[in-house]
Amino acid sequence: MVLASAPDCRLQPVQLQKTVFLLDRLGLPQADNQLTYNFEPYHYGPFDRQVYADLNSATDDGLVERIQSDAYPGHDFLLTPSGIERAEAALNSLPTEQREMLREVVRWVTSMSFRELLGAIYKRFPQFRENSIFYSE
Repeated sequence: MVLASAPDCRLQPVQLQKTVFLLDRLGLPQADNQLTYNFEPYHYGPFDRQVYADLNSATDDGLVERIQSDAYPGHDFLLTPSGIERAEAALNSLPTEQREMLREVVRWVTSMSFRELLGAIYKRFPQFRENSIFYSE
């Protein structure tokens, strides 16, 4: 659902991690009650390996693909056509208020540069700066 709410259904890994973190903090219920996250302070703020494990599973299922990033050396995550179909069905199952909250968080995260995003996260959640290798003022 996060990727379906992003421009072109595509996000950088840091954008995806931070979006899922913020949605977790806001208490947005998961469409799949099996998905639970335990974010910890890491190199670039809040991080949970399970987010990537879930993406790997979605990739194996043909719902997500990794593509070369235009912005940095590495990859982005992109929904496939079948992923879009499944995500839109999940989005439509959410109450309107929750769907709009998800979209607003994605808009906010994608409106910022890497530095701005981490700075905003560290300002609001300073405890997640603890193990950071990136310092943003």
